[in-house]
Amino acid sequence: MSIMKAIVRIPAYARCLVVEDNRARINWFLEKIPECNTAVSPQEALMVLDTVTNFDIIFLDHDCDGKNFTDPNDPEFLNKSFWCVAQRLHRTGYDGKLVIHSANPVGEERMAAL
Repeated sequence: MSIMKAIVRIPAYARCLVVEDNRARINWFLEKIPECNTAVSPQEALMVLDTVTNFDIIFLDHDCDGKNFTDPNDPEFLNKSFWCVAQRLHRTGYDGKLVIHSANPVGEERMAAL
């Protein structure tokens, strides 16, 4: 597995959404970007995107763990993971910055290919 480290500069006026189900990672984002919106489940992320459509930057995880864990063998796996959020962004023509921060290289590549 290759790990890419990137520096993302966020303008002070930027509206950000963090889609992540790991509390420690959410806290890390909130320390760095206190005003960011967060969503901890695919359903919550879709609800946020239903009400707020003008995010400048979206940080998107792929897999769900913890209480949101979905078995990859589940036939509905992609619909229950954050993949459905990536599909929504693609379908609606999201044109802001999208940072995929997944430890799942296959899922990350799938999202990036949209």
